[in-house]
Amino acid sequence: DGVGAAGEEGASIGARKAPTTVFIAGNNPGEEGRATAAEIFHPRYCEPCRAIKAPRVHHCKSCRRCIPRMDHHCPWIGGCVGARNHKFFFLFTVYTASACAFALVVFARFLYHNTLTRNHLPAAYSTAAFFTVPFGIMIALCAILGTGTLASWNVFLISKNLTTVEYYKRHRMLNARAVASPGSAALEHPYDRGWFRNAQQVMGKNPLMWLVPVASRARKARH
Repeated sequence: DGVGAAGEEGASIGARKAPTTVFIAGNNPGEEGRATAAEIFHPRYCEPCRAIKAPRVHHCKSCRRCIPRMDHHCPWIGGCVGARNHKFFFLFTVYTASACAFALVVFARFLYHNTLTRNHLPAAYSTAAFFTVPFGIMIALCAILGTGTLASWNVFLISKNLTTVEYYKRHRMLNARAVASPGSAALEHPYDRGWFRNAQQVMGKNPLMWLVPVASRARKARH
């Protein structure tokens, strides 16, 4: 009996040390990746939701619920950016930056044709344009700077299969590790599968539909 109990205990220890593959939160079913050892052997528990957190799930205090693959809480859309809407949020920033760039070109052409070429407008239109055109250019430049920066940041995150929450969490871990053990090996990101497959998890399987604001068929079937 003692030998059998020792054998069972050894087998259980071996099972706990064996590598495990778990489902990660993504946009398409059937996509799996390795969770970190801390997530496998020490599952995170969400006190407000009173439930175990799956890998890549974070609790949002504003939404008061756990969000799969949470990127951040956005007040402009009134909710969180996560696995279900990251593509649409990214396209929103791209479309807004593109529209503001088009408006900037229109304003610049207006100034060129009616100021530099001395093709003056009637007095009423000239007075209105004197106030509205510079104001429109300023708004367009600010919007391009803001949404363009946000779109570029999301391109980086999508290519690395990261979220904003994970990026800063990983950055803090790297800083702590560098202080504790200088010269240690780089911290491997367990969900990085190459930029193309990373992009597919957010934008969909078909690259031709990446800039189209529609969900993939697999995602529609899932939700």
